[in-house]
Amino acid sequence: MKRAAHTLGTLAIAALVSCGDGAGSGTTTATLPLAIDDYFAASGYFGDGATPGAISDSPGCTQRAGSHRGVCHLFTWTPITPATSFAGVYWQYPANNWGTDATPGRTMPQGAKSISFWAWGKSGGEQLQFFAGLQPNDGFKVQTNTILLNTTPTQYTINLAKVTYATVISGFGWAAGAQGTGPIVFSVDDIVWSADAATGSQPGCTDPNAANYNAAATTDDGSCTYNVTFQVDMTGVSVSPSAKMQIRSTFNGFCADCNLLSLGSNNVWTSTLPIPSGSYGYKYAMDATVGGFETVPEACAKDTSVQPADRTRPLTVAKQAQTLPLVKWGACP
Repeated sequence: MKRAAHTLGTLAIAALVSCGDGAGSGTTTATLPLAIDDYFAASGYFGDGATPGAISDSPGCTQRAGSHRGVCHLFTWTPITPATSFAGVYWQYPANNWGTDATPGRTMPQGAKSISFWAWGKSGGEQLQFFAGLQPNDGFKVQTNTILLNTTPTQYTINLAKVTYATVISGFGWAAGAQGTGPIVFSVDDIVWSADAATGSQPGCTDPNAANYNAAATTDDGSCTYNVTFQVDMTGVSVSPSAKMQIRSTFNGFCADCNLLSLGSNNVWTSTLPIPSGSYGYKYAMDATVGGFETVPEACAKDTSVQPADRTRPLTVAKQAQTLPLVKWGACP
């Protein structure tokens, strides 16, 4: 992630004089409800934002929303490469704090259960995610699913009920991916940490053991995946320097080159993949052709009624991370 300097305009500073400085340098003790702009600076530009001028942040919204706390930000992002660009902004304390040195975040009042904010787009349909927390420094990161903005101000909430926090570097943020040509223009207003419970349903993975656990989720959507580490010993097997060692499985449709392994020490190839819970068959391969597949011995095959070339190793993904036993190519554990 790259740094990009950001300075609040004089209008923004003037708007904050009565309730905070908006640049993360105030000394007032924070209490709930806490307007993020009073204590954090929208300074952490990343992606396209690292290029000056790609994102502008104006306090000149044509309307305000909610209780008008903090600053109303009017963002304009002009993608540098429309097909592949991404961009976003962290609200940081102090400004430009990426957690790369010993600078602590702001001590936050306990008891916050949600972050509420209002957002709307110039055209409608703008796709953004909103989040809080900088990993690993803050000890958490929570985020929404992708939200399609309306043209009218709409209130959203991020669930903090399952979050443990103390000092916080990033109190809020947004991120977006490429969405075609032309600038993406939207507004964010009245960003507040609150003791009120989050409203609405936020689907996501609610299992803390999962690789994609989302502490902001209030409803499990069945998307949980669990890290599985594969390892195969290729000692005694001729592997071409150009070979792509891979895992071919029912979980990836036996896709060629989709899940590659990396060479470690002692001719052991490994890969850790997030996989939904369930029962699968898999085998190792060293190129994209059937001739490059290992032949799984009948003694450890998932299905012994098929032809030898079609045998796979059994894999059960339980709801926890696991490391599979080290096996030799074409051999049982």
